[in-house]
Amino acid sequence: MGLFISTLFSNLPYMMLCCIPLFALVLKVLYIRRRLFYIDHLIYALHIHTFFYAGIMLIVLATIGLNRVAPGAIAGWLIALLWIAFVTQIFLSIRYVYRQGWFFSIFKFLFGGFVYLIVLVVALAITFFATRRIAMKRTILLLFALAAAPASVLCGDRHIAFERDQAVWIANLDGTGEKKIADGIFPAISPDGTRVAFNTTEKTSDTTYARHIAVIDVATGKIDVFKDVPSDNSYYPSWTADGKQILFTTRPHEVWDLAVVNSDGTNFHVLKPGVQNEVTRYSPIWARDGQSVFCEDMANIYQIGLDGAVRAQWKIDKIVPKGDMSGDGRIDVSPDGKRLLLSIDMGEESGRKDWDGPLPALWAFDVQSQKATRLTPKKLFGWDGVWLDNDNILFLSRAAGEKEDSIYRMSTDGKNLKRLIKNARFPSVSAPNA
Repeated sequence: MGLFISTLFSNLPYMMLCCIPLFALVLKVLYIRRRLFYIDHLIYALHIHTFFYAGIMLIVLATIGLNRVAPGAIAGWLIALLWIAFVTQIFLSIRYVYRQGWFFSIFKFLFGGFVYLIVLVVALAITFFATRRIAMKRTILLLFALAAAPASVLCGDRHIAFERDQAVWIANLDGTGEKKIADGIFPAISPDGTRVAFNTTEKTSDTTYARHIAVIDVATGKIDVFKDVPSDNSYYPSWTADGKQILFTTRPHEVWDLAVVNSDGTNFHVLKPGVQNEVTRYSPIWARDGQSVFCEDMANIYQIGLDGAVRAQWKIDKIVPKGDMSGDGRIDVSPDGKRLLLSIDMGEESGRKDWDGPLPALWAFDVQSQKATRLTPKKLFGWDGVWLDNDNILFLSRAAGEKEDSIYRMSTDGKNLKRLIKNARFPSVSAPNA
C-alpha cells in the first residue's frame, strides 16, 4: 500500500494525462447529438481537470488548516460545505457548457460521474503499472500529445461578429478577444462561426460607393466578394441554419429585391422581382426551416415563401401599439423558430436630452399566438437585437451621456443585464449548439 500511495502522488500528472482523453471520450458519448468534435470535448476536459485537481489540493490544505484551528464538528461542517460547493461548481460548469435542461444535466452528471469513477480506476491502474514500466509514462504522454495536437484548430466555440468604425470585428461570447478581420459593414456570422458575411464599402468616386456581399473565412482571412450579383447595392446578409445560402437585399432596378445566393457566390436568384413603385421590404432574415423569410416594410411584417408569395402579414401598430419600424429596423428569429425579436421605434418621450428621435425598444413577437412582449423597459434603450439562445439576447444600447453604442447581453425576463463590448454596432452571433 505504501508503494501505491507513493506512486499515486509521484505520478499524479501522468494520471491526469491519462484521464483527460478518456473523460473527453465519455463526454463525446454522453453528448453524441451535439455538433461538437472530440477536440471540443478534449479542451473542456482539460479545463475541468485543471479545476478538479486544483480544487482537490485546496480542499486538502483547507482540511488540514481547519482541523488545527477549529473544533472537530465545525471543521467537519465547513469541509462538507467546501465539497458541496466544489461539486456544484463542476455541475453548473457542465450545464453551462452543454446547455441542456436541469433533468438531463443532472442525469448525465450522475451517470458521467459513475463512468468517470471507472475511468479513474483505470487511470490508477495504469499509473501503478507505470512504476514498473517506465516506458509506459512515455507512451501515455505520446498518446495525450497525439490527442491534443488538433487543439490549435478552430473549434465550436461561439463568437460575436460586430461592426466598428466601418470594419468587421469578432469577439468571444463574453466580449473578450476582440479582433478586426475585414473592412466592411453589417456583418453576419455563419451558424458554425467559421465565416462572416458582410457588406463591402468600395469607393467608386468622391461621392459614391459600391456595396457588395462578401464572405471571409475567419481562420484563413480569405475574402470572396460576390461581384457577379447584378447590383452595386446589396445589404444585410443573413445565413440559412445550415450555412449553405445567404439572403440579402439588393437593388438592380428601381426597387429593392430580396435575393438569395449560395455561400460560395453561385446560384444568385431573386425571390420575386419587384416592380416600379412597389413598397420596399427591408431587414430580411431566414426562417429556421430555410423555406421562408421574414422582412418588413416599415408598416408591416411579412413571412414570404421562396417563391415570393406572402404567407403571413402582421401590421406593426397592431402588434405594438404606438410602435413602428424604420428601414434599418431589425428582425431576428429565435433558435426554436417560434418568436421574432423586433427593433421597434416607440411613440414615447425618451426623457433624455442627449437623444434625438423615437425611443427604441425590443419586443418579442410569438408567431403562433401573435402576441408581443416588451423586453426592454422605457429607461433601457435597445435596438438591433439578436437571439443568443431562446432565453437570452444581445442588443445595442447607449447609456445617458455616452456617445458610442455598446453591445449588451440580457435575459428575456429583463435580468442579468451586462455590457459586453464598447463602441460597437450591428451584432451577430453564431448558433447555439444543438
